[in-house]
Amino acid sequence: MSLSTTTEPLLDRMDQLIIEQEKVMLARTERSQAMRAEARSVLAGGIASSWQDAPPCAVWIDRGLGSKIWDVDGTEYSDFHGGYGVGLVGHAHPAIVAAVQDRVTKGTHFAQPTEDAIVVARELSKRYGLPLWRYNNSG
Repeated sequence: MSLSTTTEPLLDRMDQLIIEQEKVMLARTERSQAMRAEARSVLAGGIASSWQDAPPCAVWIDRGLGSKIWDVDGTEYSDFHGGYGVGLVGHAHPAIVAAVQDRVTKGTHFAQPTEDAIVVARELSKRYGLPLWRYNNSG
């Protein structure tokens, strides 16, 4: 008996489980699917980023709090992705919300230096032991 002969039933069963679970997911993500359909008129492929295009459908997120996120269909998830950094303090951490609210009332982008640049650079220097910092954006 060859290895392929012994693994074929397992692969067939795995394929069947994937099909079944995709049906479950599609049944509980009707609003996410509708949002993607709507987004096709303004977003290439109906999503903001290629990595979000995972079968059977993209899950559109409504909100997050702490380590939890909720999709637009009301399903709660534990956020193991961490949103490119939000995992450090969780979603909607009260101290972060207060700091952002304070900053927004003063303006959000000036394309010129602000005092906050010094405050953040000092904190980064203290935390990481690197004396000089330069900010940039990516993506």
